[in-house]
Amino acid sequence: MVGIVRRKRDGYGFLSPLDGQGEDLFLPPHEAQALMEGDRVRARIVRGRYGRDVAEVVEVLEHARRLLLGTYRLRRKRAWIEPLDPMLPDRIPVDPRRDIPDGVVVRARFVRHVEEGGARAQVLGVAGEFGDPRLEILEIAFRRGFSDSFPPRVRAEARAIPQRVTAEDRKGREDLRDLPLVTIDGPDAKDFDDAIFVRTVPGGFRLVVAIADVSHYVREGTALDEEAFLRGTSVYFPGLVLPMLPPELSNGICSLNPDEDRLCMVVDMFFDPTGDRRTAELYPAVMRSQARCTYQEVAALLRGEETRLEPFAPHLRNAAELAARLRERRLERGALDIDLPEAKIRLGGDGRPVDIGVEERTDAHRMIEEFMLAANEAVARHFDRLGLPTIYRVHDVPDPEKLEAFARLARAVGVDVKIGERGPSPLELSRLLRRIGASPQKRALKMLLLRAMMQAAYSAENIGHYGLASDYYLHFTSPIRRYPDLMVHRLLKEHWGRRGRIPGLRRIVSITEELQAVAEHSSEMERAAMEAEREADRYLKCLFMQERIGERFDATVVGVAEFGLFAEIDELLVDGLVPVEAIGRRFVFDEERQRLVLPRANRSFAIGDRIRVEVAAVDVARRQVQFTLVTREGEESSEGSRDEAGSRKTSRKRRTSSDVEPRPRRRLVRRHRAR
Repeated sequence: MVGIVRRKRDGYGFLSPLDGQGEDLFLPPHEAQALMEGDRVRARIVRGRYGRDVAEVVEVLEHARRLLLGTYRLRRKRAWIEPLDPMLPDRIPVDPRRDIPDGVVVRARFVRHVEEGGARAQVLGVAGEFGDPRLEILEIAFRRGFSDSFPPRVRAEARAIPQRVTAEDRKGREDLRDLPLVTIDGPDAKDFDDAIFVRTVPGGFRLVVAIADVSHYVREGTALDEEAFLRGTSVYFPGLVLPMLPPELSNGICSLNPDEDRLCMVVDMFFDPTGDRRTAELYPAVMRSQARCTYQEVAALLRGEETRLEPFAPHLRNAAELAARLRERRLERGALDIDLPEAKIRLGGDGRPVDIGVEERTDAHRMIEEFMLAANEAVARHFDRLGLPTIYRVHDVPDPEKLEAFARLARAVGVDVKIGERGPSPLELSRLLRRIGASPQKRALKMLLLRAMMQAAYSAENIGHYGLASDYYLHFTSPIRRYPDLMVHRLLKEHWGRRGRIPGLRRIVSITEELQAVAEHSSEMERAAMEAEREADRYLKCLFMQERIGERFDATVVGVAEFGLFAEIDELLVDGLVPVEAIGRRFVFDEERQRLVLPRANRSFAIGDRIRVEVAAVDVARRQVQFTLVTREGEESSEGSRDEAGSRKTSRKRRTSSDVEPRPRRRLVRRHRAR
């Protein structure tokens, strides 16, 4: 098999199938040690070794990691880097640099890898001081093959692109500069992919979705294109973006900035009053965004509040009405609505988290989502109707075993779920989600259902999109930050350039094979970006919770295992483990009902239960938070034993004369801070 290496801190690893489907294979320590996170390798499957099937690496096909961060050491004529990543070799040799002092953190590029005779790197410059959280975020990105800078050739090509639309650029395009198109994004956004306009017309609604025409500037075979392909996607961290394209394009000439002429690709659609799409026309155009709106401003306008967007109020209210119809139609056909709030981490000037809030989705978020879904679906149907090859966004049916596990958990909390031999249809799952919406355990159950879903991916073969209950779907609306969208734009232009002629069968087969290779790489980089973003969030949450050891919070049980409870703090969306030692000595794990039962205390714990926890310990290196269980403020944990619960009744904000802070815990805090 060909797979992607996933290293673990204990020395072993796993090999994930390249297509993201199927089970991971175990990589024993002696195999994993010569590999790095994200490496693409060919391996043979060895049956039954170590009591399980394992992967035996045959060859490394591609290294994901290009860069690393580490402490520079210089001793006489020898120099090396001590990497920040504990899964890299302890020392990586470099050429001595007299202009770089010993002990600083440097940025370096690999010139040789482990299996090539020992890793070696080239120092590129000073990155910062040890302990800066921003360096840890960069290392998380570097580990998965992303970069915070562009090669000289790429930068040169980007600088050579004019920052204004010329008369030559406008030739052969529809002129939409007088149409009141607006962009709606988050307050921190700088790369504006899409703009929208909605008007009521006889018999329904006209929706215009204008998308940045990146393909006009990023041509196939250029250094810009090669780098965009390698990255595959932009990566978004709190306070930091690693864009797929240089800022001259992502924030400049490609971005649909207000009051600037911009080239775009348009999906112009007509919907009847019920939200059923009747026509869709695709064409290139030139536009001029009339306003840069935020989700919060649009949501306020739709609530009837006064905002600076009053001149656009009629169009935005039309848009909200159409979006509601589209959403209703989508849910009727069975699209899954797993709408979960996300944590919003705010950083201080030193890069450390100062606050974590819960970012709720507004009607404005849902409105833009509906319009982008409609545009993507219309373009996918256009390709299918013409029989043209393209890159689809596909989502397979849920994994039966994971779905059955979800069903058992749902039944354990009183939500009746029946899983047939062929599994539920999207419509059946959609109805189930609506029932879950009235349950106190709705967030926990939605998270479990999400884990039962297969991961969406890119493919040149269309198998439909289960989660959207759509037979035809692709990504067209974000070419600044996703490479498959850029490819779809190119394919559309190629078709227009052929004046509508369809290629022969042999050529279609050849194009499809090329597109499948692009799709697989794009899926791989998307998974890497998601993993990096999630790890960065966990790291920053751990830093934030490190200063809150001893504080108590209301939480919800989101998972139950034989070794403890997984709980999520309600106000912060930070999760952690309550080990069974912190609950009580005598417990029973009811696997069928997914409960931890404490017979002596006459108490049990299940998914969705509300509990109160105290932050007991934080392991930043492992991105783990540990809780102890408490009842009400000032009370002991379940079985009333301080030693059994492992809990200390103290809070940084609220202390009583009986509060005690044991010395071992203080030493633990100091060790984490030093680390």
